[in-house]
Formats: sequence, C-alpha cells, structure tokens
Amino acid sequence: MSFDPNDISGRGYRVYPEALRKAADDVAGAADLVTAFALTDLAGTLLGEFDLGLPGTLTTIMPNVHGAGTAEQYNRAIETIRGVSAKNAETLQQLAQALQTAASYYEQQDAAEYERLKKLEGGLP
Repeated sequence: MSFDPNDISGRGYRVYPEALRKAADDVAGAADLVTAFALTDLAGTLLGEFDLGLPGTLTTIMPNVHGAGTAEQYNRAIETIRGVSAKNAETLQQLAQALQTAASYYEQQDAAEYERLKKLEGGLP
C-alpha cells in the first residue's frame, strides 16, 4: 500500500493542523458554555423548602396526608445535572487538548517533511 495525498478514493488522507486547532477552540468554547451552565445557570434554580408550599415539603400536611418532598427531589435532580454537566465539560476540555496535541504533532510532521524536501532539492546542506 502506498500513500498518495492526491488520491481521493479513500486510501490517503490529509490533515490540516489549522482545522484541528479551530475544532479544538470550538470544543473548548463548548466546554466553557457547559461549565457556565453547570456552575452559574443552574445554581439559581434550586428551590427553598417552602417554595412550592406545603405540598412540596416532606412534612405532614394533615393527618395521613404527607407532602411529596417535591422541592427536595427537584434539588437533588438539579445537583445531579450540575455534576454530570461539570464532568462533561471536563471531558470536552480533554478533547480540546487532544486536538491541540494532534495539531502540534502534524505541524511537526509537516515541518520535518518540508525540511526533507528542501534537502532533496539541494536548498539546505
């Protein structure tokens, strides 16, 4: 098998480091948005114990009638969403870093190939 960068039949491929860097920037931006969602946007949505009135509490409203604890359940759900979102933001940051690393690798490969070709032309000793 030979590598031909001009082959469009699927056997060869090209990597554009600048495209990888752009993708990394976009992914990092998405991570920032998810982080803001988890830490800021959802923080103000927690409910107080009596925000839904007595039915939202776990107290006894009248004999044999108990509140559903809706506010507490809601807050637990919000905290779960915040935790999952923060973890997802961290994963996105790791992906952005991996894309930056890949871009650097391919830039180094391009520079090495450029130098090799210049030597073949006799441009460098």
